[in-house]
Amino acid sequence: MAFCVVFCPSKDIRNNVTNLMSLENCTVIEGHLKILLMFKTKQEDFRGLSFPKLRLVTDYLLLFRVYGLGSLADLFPNLTVIRGNKLFFNYALVLFEMLQLKEIGLHSLMNITRGAVRIEKNPDLCYLSTVDWSKVLDTVEDNFILHNKNDRECGDVCPGTAQGQTVCSQNTINGHFRGRCWTQNHCQRTERSAPAPECVERIAALTGYNFSLGIDKLSLRPCPLIECYSALALPCRRPGAARVQQSPVVDGGVVAYIPVWVPFLSL
Repeated sequence: MAFCVVFCPSKDIRNNVTNLMSLENCTVIEGHLKILLMFKTKQEDFRGLSFPKLRLVTDYLLLFRVYGLGSLADLFPNLTVIRGNKLFFNYALVLFEMLQLKEIGLHSLMNITRGAVRIEKNPDLCYLSTVDWSKVLDTVEDNFILHNKNDRECGDVCPGTAQGQTVCSQNTINGHFRGRCWTQNHCQRTERSAPAPECVERIAALTGYNFSLGIDKLSLRPCPLIECYSALALPCRRPGAARVQQSPVVDGGVVAYIPVWVPFLSL
């Protein structure tokens, strides 16, 4: 049984919310994803709109003046890696003048491999001080996060806080000890743990994949019009896989590339 990984080219989506439907089957965007200049969209236009298949953007993600969009939590619930092969002026994630954005909400995002973050002039944007960017980026020195909503006006509440429970991981940043979360419903995932034994067993049963082998040993199986990675199964991660480089895999004369540190996808 194989999970089909659909590779899409760069996307420049603008003007009309219906143009977002071009993302419907994308698992990997080989290039950048720009969503911008939607001046007539309202909050209800984004209700129920979701692209859960998207896991990886190889270049950068940019959003600019998309009116009515309050969160990316539903839009991209499983986006895990922004690789930053090519950057937008040294940035891999850009959120600029998103006037109704209240939270970033990319609760599955665990790695921006290269580049920094620019989050600027989003007047309603909260849940910025609750994100530990050092868990996502190798360095936070080049991040530019400015002119968003004042933290003291936000009242950010991580999951469990209202009930007096510590659900999310906690640490100290800039002298402030607090829980780490993306939204009131989603903690920030900070652990890149080794796969559980049952995970290894299931992957082995499905694919014959041996974790003692290098990632370049993953097999590639054909699907109609697209390629499939047979070993992408279950939300588990290889130890240290964030450091694995792209490895070419050839199947039937087609060369594809294993993404850098993408979680095994649920079947």
